[in-house]
Amino acid sequence: QERMWFLDQLDPGTPIYNLFNRVEVDGPLAIPVLGRCLDELVRRHEILR
Repeated sequence: QERMWFLDQLDPGTPIYNLFNRVEVDGPLAIPVLGRCLDELVRRHEILR
């Protein structure tokens, strides 16, 4: 993460390390459950806060 920050300082705004993902959901989506999952993910990983 420090290396990525350093490289961004050398060339600000370069999207080279931006990652994305798409998830296709078949069937009903339980929004409250998804919210709890995302909350837990953020709780476990400081970098996401």
